[in-house]
Amino acid sequence: MSLLCTSPSPSSDGTPLKCQSAYLQTKGWMAVIEGLGIISLPIVQARTLITLFEVAHGFYPAAYLSIGTTVRAAEALTPAPSLGASPSTADEAERNEVVLLWGAIRVLDRYITVRSGPRPSLTRSLPQVVHDSNPTVRVPSLEENRSSPLSQFSRMVDASALLDSIHNVLHNPTSEQAFNVEEMQLFVETLHSLRTLLVEEIDEADAIYSGALDLCHTGLLLVYENGTTGLITDGQILTCHVHATLSLSSLLTTITDTVSPLVTGIEPVDLDRLPPFIMYLVYKAARIVTERFRLESDSREAVRKLRILRGFLELGSARWLCCRRYLDLLNEDTTPRILKAVAADQ
Repeated sequence: MSLLCTSPSPSSDGTPLKCQSAYLQTKGWMAVIEGLGIISLPIVQARTLITLFEVAHGFYPAAYLSIGTTVRAAEALTPAPSLGASPSTADEAERNEVVLLWGAIRVLDRYITVRSGPRPSLTRSLPQVVHDSNPTVRVPSLEENRSSPLSQFSRMVDASALLDSIHNVLHNPTSEQAFNVEEMQLFVETLHSLRTLLVEEIDEADAIYSGALDLCHTGLLLVYENGTTGLITDGQILTCHVHATLSLSSLLTTITDTVSPLVTGIEPVDLDRLPPFIMYLVYKAARIVTERFRLESDSREAVRKLRILRGFLELGSARWLCCRRYLDLLNEDTTPRILKAVAADQ
């Protein structure tokens, strides 16, 4: 936890950043513990936090490798459920910890999978007994405080499951095009429903800090971006293409307007509260706007979006190293003319 709370203070003498030194030391100790064959709930929790640190700062492929060892460590830790046993209070408390741990691992695994390519998530292929013994975090009832951290965490697990399903359909489609379209439409409708619930459950000022909303928007962005590419072979594909194009434009505007108050200074920003998923979401939105710049009928609107999205990444780079990496990637893919237009508009 201390590692996650360490800010990457700048270094002028060429030495590693403080957070990087602490990160390498932590990874070294974890390797020693693994070599000694020690496994416990706190150790698996520590592995999960290390993976979260790597995700938040954009340490790839380190995060991709770490989530693999974290999943396997959690599998090794989790005992098979004993039938007919009456758990004690201590057992129940530990079981709740395990349930939350598996929820966090699933969220990270599904997110890292989307970031890393077409391969399926590790938790998607786990034996069913593991899922049965570690059910997903329970959705809050109507009587509970749905804005509480635990309830919002439950929503984030749900959003990550939908994101994983969308990733699976996009990269493992069936031979029946009509079935693929119907299945994707179902997931999109479910994502929209979940997003509506989230908007109702959280304060407007806290929307920027909702990891569940970020995962919903990431899933929709994947679907709409995919829908605007490919060959148009029939009327159904044409209809999907038109709908995806309009929806993509609307979603890009929504993402831009969400981060705009922080960039313009209208609202204060708490960089420590920002979920790691929003960094990649904003980067992906900026990349899509950049790629579609020549297709935009209103270039001034495209420049406005780029200025705000890039400004958010610049703002976040003071706390999260991944933002600087994302800006470098955007600069590599942006023509000098667009960069000049963005700079002139500031």
